Amino acid sequence: MVPRRPARAALVLVAVALTATVAACAGTEPVQPEASLEVVEVSFPRLTQAERKVFVNVAGDVPAGMRITSAALDSPLFTDSPVRDTPKLLWTDRETPIAVGLGVPACGATGPSALVVTTSVDDGEVRLPLPDEPLTSIQAEECRVEAVFDVAQAGFGPVTAADDRQLSTTLTLERGTQGSTATLDGVAGNIIFAVDVDAPVVLAEGEQSASVPAVITVRRCDSHAFAESKKTYVFAGLEAVDGEEPLAVEFGVEPSMQAALLALFEACGALEMP
Repeated sequence: MVPRRPARAALVLVAVALTATVAACAGTEPVQPEASLEVVEVSFPRLTQAERKVFVNVAGDVPAGMRITSAALDSPLFTDSPVRDTPKLLWTDRETPIAVGLGVPACGATGPSALVVTTSVDDGEVRLPLPDEPLTSIQAEECRVEAVFDVAQAGFGPVTAADDRQLSTTLTLERGTQGSTATLDGVAGNIIFAVDVDAPVVLAEGEQSASVPAVITVRRCDSHAFAESKKTYVFAGLEAVDGEEPLAVEFGVEPSMQAALLALFEACGALEMP
């Protein structure tokens, strides 16, 4: 999915009682100081969009050394949301951002969402209710893209020619389950690769595939850029169905094209070695 501007949710204060058993001294009853967590903000910054993660910022009156031991999104808007099991130390004097994966959008589903956490001071699960935004907007946009892909999916065809800097191929649209007309335009590259296409790809009603010539060129050959790239084999474009407003979409490449692009990058890097 193409980058979105971070969406900020309204302040949501949800106090959650957590207890930590602390032995005061030998022969005395254990002391159980209370702690509280508040969901302050949910955002979808560019930093985590490639990995499809949201940041949930929490804050509260917590004891020093308290950790979130696991966290996961529990929402009807997304299915199969992954569990974050990397411990996260909670700051006592500021908000603590917790990155959690979204899962698969459940198109048409509605309902309240929560962050489910376990902590180092309590063995049970704690539910922190979340605001509707930006989760509902993320779900809606991803489902719109899914509907477009039901009509036609973008991709690249076989490599027809290649040298040390670029390769020739085709930009294609392959028919999905719906028979409408689809148009793909404005295809862009990424940090590593640039794409040059002469014309939009139009998949007319009744056709199963359509393509136009395309050239992919290495934009950067340094290994540092390659290591930092989050979407090396992902490309973006604008796809419209039946003349409606184009929607920003992203598409990946087949393993054979991925191998060809990697070989292209390596050949370019070899040329620039001293």
